[in-house]
Amino acid sequence: MRIRLKVFLFLALAAGVTLASPFLTTGGAIAPQGKNDLTVNMFYNQYTGSADDNGIYSSFAAGVTRLDTSFLIDLKYGTGRDSDIEIILPYHKLLYTAANGSTLAAEGVGDMIIAGRSKTNENKKQQGALVLGLGLKVPTGKSIFRLDPGTLATGTGTWDVGAITSMQESNSGFLLYTELSFWYRFGFNANRFNGRDISSISPGETVVKFMPGTLLKYDVGAEFSLAKFLSLIGELNGEVYYENRAEYMNSGANALADLIAQGSPDFTVQRSVRVKIIAGAKIYLGDRVSFGAGASFPVTLVNAYGNMTYLAHLRFIF
Repeated sequence: MRIRLKVFLFLALAAGVTLASPFLTTGGAIAPQGKNDLTVNMFYNQYTGSADDNGIYSSFAAGVTRLDTSFLIDLKYGTGRDSDIEIILPYHKLLYTAANGSTLAAEGVGDMIIAGRSKTNENKKQQGALVLGLGLKVPTGKSIFRLDPGTLATGTGTWDVGAITSMQESNSGFLLYTELSFWYRFGFNANRFNGRDISSISPGETVVKFMPGTLLKYDVGAEFSLAKFLSLIGELNGEVYYENRAEYMNSGANALADLIAQGSPDFTVQRSVRVKIIAGAKIYLGDRVSFGAGASFPVTLVNAYGNMTYLAHLRFIF
């Protein structure tokens, strides 16, 4: 009986291995040569509070709300048998309501990522693969250093370069996925912050030099096939934004505390940690289309919002 079950699970996973993957973790999947691999994830975030720099969570005060809807568009094109090019572009619709009823909002694209990836090792027996890549993040979103009054940031404002490692394998009926990336973030000079001139934040100063810390991203996913067309999905997604620095150009004094004190409801200039768990299910329609749904919740937060996120997922190979 055990042998039959293992054979069934292996065949079910093998039948959909080209399309199989969790919601966000790509693992060792490379787009088929000459074809496009499009994934669209929609997130509905209903935030309930925030964590401070010690990771202590506090619920929002009465009347304070934050509702965000985001689309994450991930397009890969198979440039060779074992290589592809990936473009990731988010689109955000953000709304923050303060206790006095005033609102801050934003709608537009976020920061775009362009990456080249190549499969360096493959184990067909275990459906295993190791993929290495290099990425570039372009600040196509509007950062807190470029905001107009009454708006929110859709990007960080930084150019980033990253090294990406992805792996996957089949183990005891599960498809397992991991992805690790490390991003170096370039600094810049700015004469505005959160809709204000730097001179109004610190008299005698006109420019701030912002020096962001590095970014570490990691994802672990598992997919268990219940049938050829249905899988259960579980993922752990983490982001660690390391310490940032900011200084006034004229005096060289530390400016980070002054920027944080401006009270913007965005954690874009502080060290932050976000770790979330996603659970859901996917349905496969042949070997080209899949869709699914899930929910995620935070397990670790530092200088970040806490919320339940609802997720809708579509993937299409054409």
